[in-house]
Amino acid sequence: DEKRIVFTWVNASASPSRQYTYGISFPKKYVEPGAIVTKKAVRRRSVFKTIENIFPLLFGFLMVSFVAMIGVVASLTQKRRLMKYMPPSLAIEGVGIKRGLTAVEAAILLEKPLDRVCTMILFGLLKKDALRVAKAKPLRLEVLEKNKEKLREYESLFLAAVDKKGRVPETKLRKVITSLIKGTNEKMKGFSRRDTREYYRSIVDKAWEQVASSETEEVASEVLDREMEWLIADERYEQRMKEALGDRVVIVPVWYPGYRTGAAGARGPGISVPSLPGSEFANSVVRSVEGFAHGLVSKVESFTGGITKVTNPPPAKSGSSWSSGGSGCACACACAGCACACAGGGR
Repeated sequence: DEKRIVFTWVNASASPSRQYTYGISFPKKYVEPGAIVTKKAVRRRSVFKTIENIFPLLFGFLMVSFVAMIGVVASLTQKRRLMKYMPPSLAIEGVGIKRGLTAVEAAILLEKPLDRVCTMILFGLLKKDALRVAKAKPLRLEVLEKNKEKLREYESLFLAAVDKKGRVPETKLRKVITSLIKGTNEKMKGFSRRDTREYYRSIVDKAWEQVASSETEEVASEVLDREMEWLIADERYEQRMKEALGDRVVIVPVWYPGYRTGAAGARGPGISVPSLPGSEFANSVVRSVEGFAHGLVSKVESFTGGITKVTNPPPAKSGSSWSSGGSGCACACACAGCACACAGGGR
């Protein structure tokens, strides 16, 4: 009708189930402008060409990731290594359990975080009325000139580390803890570390059982007063303190930081002894432990690392001939130790 030209293709053998493609071409001068629509050709690259181009980038990424992973693993290993501040024991350990260690010494044997150990020493000195917390933030201590004859060596060293402004410089505190670690290691000679560690873990568990099974608030408070250092040696002391105390009322120990009523270390007629709900006292203990730990040791990793380099330094690199000689010496020492243990009839 519009006088358009129609082209028809005829294929007598065409199949209705098959698709056919036909084409036609015209001289450009016979085609009206704008009637031609050009579709941009999509440049397809083969899969192999794409892989070839991506592979260098992928390989570089994997190499960088591998090196970074090695660095992270090495860093974590180094950090764990620095936390192991107890000197290694001989390949052949002694026998039997070393009883009589204090809570602080047991914490060292169990390799508890050293900021917690410092807090345990502080709590022990508060209980003995040899020290007073003059200020909590920033932590300032006051040495009291009494009961010093009842102190243990590490407690005396701790008091000596307190400067005139009531601070405990970390350089001096490192020396205190280094001496404590060496002393504890000396006490463990001839005894089984594994059995002794299990023994003191059971001591901590028994302390919690005593708190939880206390029938009256007076008994519970006496147990807390007596066993506080053992309780905070537990890594889960925060959770277990809340579970053990529950809703019961706790009579606050007179030495406990924040106690302000009555004379320190005294109880009797006319002296008002404060009490707190168990949950509130538990939260108070948690805040005190964390606050004192941070007040004494600002960075646990660097503090512990400086001590580990002295008490448990990494083995020195040596040649095969030296290693062989060292092994022989260790065996000789171990055998000599066994002979001494047998001759002594055990411990």
